[in-house]
Order: sequence, then structure tokens, then C-alpha cells
Amino acid sequence: NVECRFPAHDYETWSVLIDRQDANTLYSGADDSQLRVWDLRSTSSHVQRCSLFDGGVCSILPTRSDPTNHLLCSSYDERIDLLDKRNMKRSVKQSSKLHGGVWKMKMHESRDQLLCACMHYGVHIVDANELTSLLYYNGHELNSLAYGCDWMPKKTKSDASSDIVATCSFYNHNLRIWKCFHD
Repeated sequence: NVECRFPAHDYETWSVLIDRQDANTLYSGADDSQLRVWDLRSTSSHVQRCSLFDGGVCSILPTRSDPTNHLLCSSYDERIDLLDKRNMKRSVKQSSKLHGGVWKMKMHESRDQLLCACMHYGVHIVDANELTSLLYYNGHELNSLAYGCDWMPKKTKSDASSDIVATCSFYNHNLRIWKCFHD
């Protein structure tokens, strides 16, 4: 059953997040370079609009350190922005350009690190607090569009010194499984 349907953006909607702190709040990002905030009790219009982006909003995540007040948003403009939900007129912090458009972000299960599929420029592991790249991986070739990424959950404490990562690319249809070591 469809509970509710409404036009959210002027162009394709690429990302959506239901706020885990307030189930009545929904965030959507789109090719129109906007992040919009919706109150699900009344979807006739958006509650807030964030127009900081120079490209489409590709991925939206809560932060691990302050999920009540902060969001991470990635964009086709090649950056990640840390936003305060209470005032989204400016970024709290912005990453440098990661190149190629940050299409997908996944938070690590136990560390403040983001796995980022950066389309034309491979995959980055980014410090989620400083928004700086810690590691760059380009096993997908630069012209293949890194589109998806995920961390494999740890099964044992002996796995603690490394992470298994899965990434995929668009044009060459590749799925890569690789190991990332850390201290």
C-alpha cells in the first residue's frame, strides 16, 4: 500500500533518509542540487530547503557522533558537507574535493569513517569528523564510475586490524572485494 505520494523535487530524487531521532522527519536529495526536509505529518510542502550544493545531492547519512543534530551529505559537486539540522543555511564543515562526484557513502559499523564511492575517481575512506581522505582505492578504472560500496561487518575480534570492503562500478560491471588494513 502506498501511504503517501508527492512531487519532492524538480529533477530526479537520488537519496532519502528517515530521521532515526524523529520518525516524522524525512530528508531527500536530488539532481536539482537541493536537500529538502519534510514533515511526514503534512507533506504538502517541505519544511526546510538547503541549497548549498553545486551539484545533485547523492547520499544522506546521520553522523555517529551527533545523530540528533548533524547530517552528512554528499554531492555530485565532489564534496561531503556536515550540516546542522537546526540551521542548514551553511555547512558546519566541508571536505575538500574528492573528485568525480560522491555518489554513495556508508558509515563504518564501529569507527567514524565513511566509505565513499566517488564515481569518476574511485573509492575513498574518509574520516567522518575531519572530512579528510584516509585512503584512496582505484581498482575500478577511472572511466567506469564507482557507484556502490559497503563494509563487511566484523565476525570476530581477530578481524579487528582489517576491514573487508565491497565496491562496484557502473560501466564495466565489476564487483571488487578488497581488504583495508588499519591500526
